[in-house]
Amino acid sequence: MKKLFLVIFALCMGIAHATPILFIHTGSGSGSLDGVSFDNAAFTITSYADTDDRDSYSAGYFIHHLSSMIEIEGVGVLNLVTATRTFVNNNSSIVGYSRSSGADLFNGPVNAAFNVWDMLSSIGPIFGNASLLQWTLSDVVTDQGVLIFDSGSSNASFQAITIPTPHALMLLGAGLLMFSLRKKIVD
Repeated sequence: MKKLFLVIFALCMGIAHATPILFIHTGSGSGSLDGVSFDNAAFTITSYADTDDRDSYSAGYFIHHLSSMIEIEGVGVLNLVTATRTFVNNNSSIVGYSRSSGADLFNGPVNAAFNVWDMLSSIGPIFGNASLLQWTLSDVVTDQGVLIFDSGSSNASFQAITIPTPHALMLLGAGLLMFSLRKKIVD
């Protein structure tokens, strides 16, 4: 039985699977969608990504989104066509949302928890101030036209939620079962 436990344990530990993750940025701002203005509207950016796609840069980490949408109060729900990513700057204790090229769109909030966050686990919600910037650098294209936010500050929140996959839950269950059986045999 001990050999069976060791074989199953080794198999479970040797199988690496990425974890899906949701990034949720909230704030408010003024701007326009395809030339139609909106003023001081609350928004929520929700992006889906995979921790297996995490990359590093000199100050922290980033993950490119598989999909990203923004819900703007009074405007609607827009799917982003422009490639985006979420990043953490461990040196500056800040999280943000940017174009895939790295041009920042929404920076914040700032919090000491971001000094050590590696983007592989859930965090938040964390509240604070954020900045909208660089939306006019190049078009941010949505399924309903070009979205532009005016530069400015906003109250904000950020949350990352890892999503256990059915496979990961199955491995956890098998590991707990084997641990339980091993404990009964040893006792």
